[in-house]
Amino acid sequence: MKTFARLLALFVLLSATCASVSAQDKPRWITKGVASLEKERSNDSYTFREFEIFGGDIDLLRKERFNPLVGYLANTFGADSASAQVTLLSASSPRPATLNDAEGDRSVQAEYRVTFSAPTPMTFYAKLVDEYVSFDENVDMSFDYTLYQLFAISSTADGAVPQFDDYSYSRKYNTRALALSIVPGLGQMYKGHNAKGWVIIGGEVVFVGAAIYSQIRQHNYSDDAKNASDAVAPSYRSKSKSWRQVRDVAIVGACGLYVYNLLDAALSKGARQVVVNKASGTRLALSPSVMADPMASPAPAVTMSLSF
Repeated sequence: MKTFARLLALFVLLSATCASVSAQDKPRWITKGVASLEKERSNDSYTFREFEIFGGDIDLLRKERFNPLVGYLANTFGADSASAQVTLLSASSPRPATLNDAEGDRSVQAEYRVTFSAPTPMTFYAKLVDEYVSFDENVDMSFDYTLYQLFAISSTADGAVPQFDDYSYSRKYNTRALALSIVPGLGQMYKGHNAKGWVIIGGEVVFVGAAIYSQIRQHNYSDDAKNASDAVAPSYRSKSKSWRQVRDVAIVGACGLYVYNLLDAALSKGARQVVVNKASGTRLALSPSVMADPMASPAPAVTMSLSF
């Protein structure tokens, strides 16, 4: 009966653990990369790139937030990063992302123009699609902020304005997560719930293993009872009954956890993902902007943009 009680306690513990274990709050484009987003673009005038910088001062990180973007363009197209100027093209300044925000906020989105004056003049356009800030513990027990940024960036150096799509966020997943959860835990991992997925896989292994082991023990004691004398046969039958109860609990635990796995994969929210929607309509805008030069202080500017 001790084994019976332990399995029952394990079932309760796993149920509570699965209910409490949440997804890694980091968006899918951080944990899985941008390959799937590249396939969703409506055109090849731009490409997705993910950048990250870390340090102990979040305000300093925000001041340096364009450095990875400028460095990528300089390295890719042979420009001098020291000659770069970054100009905000959006009508209003973007709102910084909040720490560990699982839902996301479209107000972080903004469009920029990046110009290089050396070795030859070049112009690029970039749109900040999503931003995420985490607070992480290092192996030496120190702490750092990490600023993650997802940009849509010009594919070429000809100065043409890319046809950026519209971008929204969602934590809902299609039926693929449910289909994958036929193998317990895979649906959770697909949605970014890696810890929960491993708990479910481990729980199913324990319960199925316990059911098989208990069935073997129950069968052995049942055979012993048939061949034993009248004096000891009741003891074997009692042990056989106990192991049958353990087997039944293990089967119920495995089935219950499997049903939870299916329901969780179908209904729970996953890690934030970017949804790419083709832009529509024609817009002509004249708006104030800010010229952000990594080598100098921001300066006011006026921008005219046409999109269609």
